[in-house]
This record gives sequence, C-alpha cells and structure tokens, in this order.
Amino acid sequence: MVHVLSWVDESEELADQRQREFWAAKVAWKPTSLDRYFAGVLEDEYRLVLYDPATSTLLAPYDGGFDIFSLRNEFLVSIEEKYQNWMSERLDKM
Repeated sequence: MVHVLSWVDESEELADQRQREFWAAKVAWKPTSLDRYFAGVLEDEYRLVLYDPATSTLLAPYDGGFDIFSLRNEFLVSIEEKYQNWMSERLDKM
C-alpha cells in the first residue's frame, strides 16, 4: 500500500478539522476478497473508493449504498438497466 496524500479540510470548523490520510493499493479482486472492507464501511471504520481501469469506473460505497462514476456513458446505462431495482427513485439518481 502506498501513502498518496494527507489532507485537512480547512473549511470545517476548527474543532471538527482532522487530518485525513489517503492510501492506494493495486489488488486483484476475487469474490469475497473485499468483504471485510465493505463491512468496515458499514461500521464507519473505512472509507473506500475503488477504481477499475478497464471500465474507467469508480465505486464509492457508503453505509446506505454506493455511488458509481464512469467516463463511459454506455457502461453506466448498462448498469442502470441491469440493476434498475437497486436504483434510487429520484430522477437525478441521488
């Protein structure tokens, strides 16, 4: 794992400011290999952003679901079609 960045959000109230550390690692995904990290997200232990270079896609899980960002619009459309029941009912998908 490689340390990428240390950052403090100076727009926060001084009492709420804390240093955040960002790390990166290249991993080969296998079923269940990241389950403990997803469980840690649910417990507010971890913050994750996963990147797939093959699809230029980011997955950002949080305790109530996940956000997907991709530069490939056709990939997002296919995800929306395949997982329509999982999508937010809001028109902006948020």
